[in-house]
Amino acid sequence: MGGQHQGVFGVPDCSAANHTLCEIMRRMLDLGAYLPLVQEYSVQAQYWHDPIQEQFYADHNIFLPGINNEVYVNSTYKENMLSLQNFAMIKFLNDTVVQPRESEWFGFYAPGQDSEVIPLEQTQLYIDDVLGLQELNNSNRLWMIPCEGNHLEFTNEYFIDVVIGPFLNQTFSS
Repeated sequence: MGGQHQGVFGVPDCSAANHTLCEIMRRMLDLGAYLPLVQEYSVQAQYWHDPIQEQFYADHNIFLPGINNEVYVNSTYKENMLSLQNFAMIKFLNDTVVQPRESEWFGFYAPGQDSEVIPLEQTQLYIDDVLGLQELNNSNRLWMIPCEGNHLEFTNEYFIDVVIGPFLNQTFSS
């Protein structure tokens, strides 16, 4: 729920009114997020994905490129994904924490820039199907579910009706 599947490239809760300040803070994060010590001790840094410096991200981020099969393809990761009955991704439509929020559905900025966001189906990750997302989608096991609200803001009713009911009840009744 609200997972940063493709990472983040933005400062949480940074508003359009402070665009210049937000950009300065984002550039400062670029300078430190990939330092070995920061990568080792900061989970948040392991989700930092600079779309302008893709190769630097791939070379220095110790978590996300690996788990997403972006550098070296680990066939076990794909096999594990394909063993799922369903893979449900929930995107918070007013999320101010995950930037871009499309990362919650494996979308991200188009390569080489930080303004145009492309959906999952246009990403190299999906086209090459290194994680099995395309196969999951083609077999109707990939779910992209919207949720009104900010990051992790949902009601108990939403959780029961949208997550527990359709997905987890299958597991317990099988």
